Amino acid sequence: MFSCKSRQAVQASDPSTMAGKLKVFLNTNVDVSSWKTIMRDLRDHPRWSYVAFARDDEAPLTALSYRWDGPAFDFAKIMSTRWDSVLRDFQAKHETEILDHVHSERLKPHVAKHKKLWVDQHCIPQVEGRMGCIEVAGQLYHGPVIAAWLTTEAVDKAFAAGRAHELLGELEGWLGRGWVQQEVTARGKLVNLDAFEHFFKMGKRSRDARLTSGGESLCLLLRRMKGEKVEPIQDRIVRFYAVNEADFTVEEDRGFNIPSFADMGYEAFDIGKQPAGYKLQPEIRVHGERVAMVDANGNTIAKWFRRKALYTRA
Repeated sequence: MFSCKSRQAVQASDPSTMAGKLKVFLNTNVDVSSWKTIMRDLRDHPRWSYVAFARDDEAPLTALSYRWDGPAFDFAKIMSTRWDSVLRDFQAKHETEILDHVHSERLKPHVAKHKKLWVDQHCIPQVEGRMGCIEVAGQLYHGPVIAAWLTTEAVDKAFAAGRAHELLGELEGWLGRGWVQQEVTARGKLVNLDAFEHFFKMGKRSRDARLTSGGESLCLLLRRMKGEKVEPIQDRIVRFYAVNEADFTVEEDRGFNIPSFADMGYEAFDIGKQPAGYKLQPEIRVHGERVAMVDANGNTIAKWFRRKALYTRA
């Protein structure tokens, strides 16, 4: 989720067409006496904060999966001196206006389309106690999800400007982050899959092998996001290996994201260091440094195979 290098400008729609001020709303049930009470309520009810143009506590929520980049870090730096003012806003009316900034401007077309967004940087106040909210944030991605700011218009603009390779790099960088692997599961419903499919189509049309293969790989992984009530075991296995090989800024965060297989009797061990009497679980095939798995759609997904593997008793 975190990177200070990725450039997202090619993915933003023209914000000048969006009217109104973006705000962060707290559900009116949130106890706004202090940051301590606010963070407690948001930990217990993570859907009680959202970004929108107007209050609607009952409407469905769409979560944004993205990685922090230059604009996001710059926004955080500016906000670091303003949280006292935000608290006063919340105490007065359970809402606060979002600072005008390129980072917040690119939210506008998505809010205009989906009405309510959950965006970690805005919906989890960056104050003491936020880690409790981060630990439970995964449940927000069991519903509708927007991935990486991507729209079909942004894809068209990138190809027209000769920046398709740059956009592909941003998308692959987003998907390579550890927290994203928690967010990209079959439990969520990807609402902008059409934009990724459009990238794949444009890549094939360009006859550029890198754009074609990269677009196909993205689609294979993201087509799992169909909004199923229970994550299929095949997809849970894909997620296990994806999380283990992904990049985390804070290594301890990896543990929050690795799915459990206690119900299957599988255990995770360092590769090649499993106890006697254990064997690799049967759903995977090993090809050199890669492990191949078949997801719930019947697609073969290949991942690097370096950290841990799932084993079962022989």
